[in-house]
Amino acid sequence: MSTMEAYLYDADIYCADCAADIKQGLKPNCKHYRDESQYPVGPYLDGGGEADGPQYCGNCHIHLCNPLTTDGYRVLLQDYLDFLSRLANSTLRSTDHRIEEAWEFYCSSTTPYTLGRALGAQVIHGLLSRENMG
Repeated sequence: MSTMEAYLYDADIYCADCAADIKQGLKPNCKHYRDESQYPVGPYLDGGGEADGPQYCGNCHIHLCNPLTTDGYRVLLQDYLDFLSRLANSTLRSTDHRIEEAWEFYCSSTTPYTLGRALGAQVIHGLLSRENMG
Protein backbone atom coordinates (compact mmCIF):
# COMPACT_ATOMS: atom_id res chain seq x y z
CA MET A 1 0.00 0.00 0.00
CA SER A 2 1.42 3.40 -0.88
CA THR A 3 0.62 6.90 0.25
CA MET A 4 -2.56 8.47 -1.05
CA GLU A 5 -3.87 11.91 -1.90
CA ALA A 6 -6.62 13.24 0.34
CA TYR A 7 -9.25 15.96 -0.01
CA LEU A 8 -11.02 17.96 2.66
CA TYR A 9 -14.74 18.58 2.32
CA ASP A 10 -17.52 19.45 4.73
CA ALA A 11 -15.49 18.73 7.90
CA ASP A 12 -14.23 15.33 6.72
CA ILE A 13 -11.39 13.82 4.70
CA TYR A 14 -11.81 11.78 1.50
CA CYS A 15 -9.74 9.67 -0.88
CA ALA A 16 -9.27 10.92 -4.44
CA ASP A 17 -11.94 8.61 -5.89
CA CYS A 18 -14.63 9.65 -3.42
CA ALA A 19 -13.68 13.33 -3.78
CA ALA A 20 -14.12 12.98 -7.56
CA ASP A 21 -17.57 11.46 -6.98
CA ILE A 22 -18.51 14.34 -4.68
CA LYS A 23 -17.27 16.90 -7.22
CA GLN A 24 -19.46 15.33 -9.91
CA GLY A 25 -22.52 15.92 -7.75
CA LEU A 26 -21.71 19.59 -7.14
CA LYS A 27 -22.08 22.60 -9.38
CA PRO A 28 -18.64 24.16 -9.20
CA ASN A 29 -18.36 27.86 -8.57
CA CYS A 30 -14.85 29.26 -8.88
CA LYS A 31 -15.16 31.24 -5.65
CA HIS A 32 -15.85 28.00 -3.75
CA TYR A 33 -12.80 26.02 -4.95
CA ARG A 34 -10.80 26.96 -1.84
CA ASP A 35 -13.63 26.62 0.66
CA GLU A 36 -13.70 23.05 1.95
CA SER A 37 -17.23 23.51 3.28
CA GLN A 38 -18.42 24.11 -0.29
CA TYR A 39 -16.18 21.96 -2.48
CA PRO A 40 -13.53 19.22 -1.97
CA VAL A 41 -10.17 20.95 -1.50
CA GLY A 42 -6.90 19.20 -2.29
CA PRO A 43 -5.07 17.11 -3.09
CA TYR A 44 -3.13 16.88 0.14
CA LEU A 45 -0.28 14.41 -0.17
CA ASP A 46 0.48 11.58 2.25
CA GLY A 47 -3.13 10.85 3.11
CA GLY A 48 -3.73 14.37 4.38
CA GLY A 49 -0.45 14.61 6.26
CA GLU A 50 0.78 13.75 9.73
CA ALA A 51 -1.97 13.11 12.26
CA ASP A 52 -2.60 11.77 15.74
CA GLY A 53 -4.04 8.55 14.33
CA PRO A 54 -4.66 6.69 11.10
CA GLN A 55 -6.99 8.59 8.78
CA TYR A 56 -9.77 7.00 6.74
CA CYS A 57 -11.91 8.24 3.87
CA GLY A 58 -15.18 9.64 5.17
CA ASN A 59 -17.12 7.76 2.49
CA CYS A 60 -15.50 4.42 1.57
CA HIS A 61 -13.42 4.17 4.80
CA ILE A 62 -10.21 3.17 3.01
CA HIS A 63 -7.04 3.82 5.02
CA LEU A 64 -5.36 6.97 3.64
CA CYS A 65 -1.83 5.88 4.62
CA ASN A 66 -0.95 9.10 6.43
CA PRO A 67 2.17 9.53 8.57
CA LEU A 68 1.65 9.49 12.34
CA THR A 69 2.85 11.75 15.12
CA THR A 70 4.37 10.18 18.22
CA ASP A 71 0.94 10.45 19.83
CA GLY A 72 -0.47 8.78 16.72
CA TYR A 73 1.71 5.74 17.36
CA ARG A 74 0.48 5.65 20.95
CA VAL A 75 -3.13 5.72 19.71
CA LEU A 76 -2.39 3.00 17.17
CA LEU A 77 -0.73 0.80 19.80
CA GLN A 78 -3.61 1.22 22.25
CA ASP A 79 -6.17 0.54 19.50
CA TYR A 80 -4.26 -2.59 18.49
CA LEU A 81 -4.00 -3.85 22.07
CA ASP A 82 -7.76 -3.27 22.49
CA PHE A 83 -8.34 -5.12 19.21
CA LEU A 84 -6.29 -8.10 20.42
CA SER A 85 -8.30 -8.17 23.65
CA ARG A 86 -11.59 -8.18 21.71
CA LEU A 87 -10.20 -10.88 19.43
CA ALA A 88 -9.30 -13.05 22.41
CA ASN A 89 -12.77 -12.52 23.92
CA SER A 90 -14.63 -13.01 20.62
CA THR A 91 -16.12 -9.52 20.86
CA LEU A 92 -14.86 -8.04 17.61
CA ARG A 93 -16.41 -4.87 16.19
CA SER A 94 -17.36 -4.36 12.57
CA THR A 95 -14.62 -1.70 12.26
CA ASP A 96 -11.79 -3.78 13.75
CA HIS A 97 -10.50 -4.72 10.31
CA ARG A 98 -9.39 -1.08 9.94
CA ILE A 99 -7.19 -1.30 13.06
CA GLU A 100 -5.56 -4.47 11.77
CA GLU A 101 -5.02 -2.90 8.32
CA ALA A 102 -3.46 0.23 9.84
CA TRP A 103 -1.21 -1.85 12.12
CA GLU A 104 0.03 -3.86 9.15
CA PHE A 105 0.68 -0.67 7.16
CA TYR A 106 2.65 1.13 9.87
CA CYS A 107 4.64 -1.98 10.84
CA SER A 108 5.45 -2.96 7.25
CA SER A 109 9.02 -2.72 6.06
CA THR A 110 7.70 -1.10 2.87
CA THR A 111 6.00 1.78 4.71
CA PRO A 112 7.61 5.01 3.50
CA TYR A 113 7.70 6.50 6.98
CA THR A 114 11.02 5.09 8.17
CA LEU A 115 11.42 7.81 10.79
CA GLY A 116 7.83 7.26 11.85
CA ARG A 117 8.48 3.55 12.28
CA ALA A 118 11.52 4.33 14.39
CA LEU A 119 9.52 6.71 16.58
CA GLY A 120 6.76 4.13 16.79
CA ALA A 121 9.24 1.54 17.99
CA GLN A 122 10.43 3.97 20.68
CA VAL A 123 6.87 4.67 21.78
CA ILE A 124 6.02 0.95 21.91
CA HIS A 125 9.22 0.19 23.83
CA GLY A 126 8.48 3.00 26.29
CA LEU A 127 4.89 1.91 26.86
CA LEU A 128 5.85 -1.72 27.32
CA SER A 129 8.66 -0.76 29.72
CA ARG A 130 6.21 1.27 31.84
CA GLU A 131 3.74 -1.63 31.91
CA ASN A 132 6.46 -4.08 33.00
CA MET A 133 7.61 -1.73 35.78
CA GLY A 134 4.16 -1.22 37.31
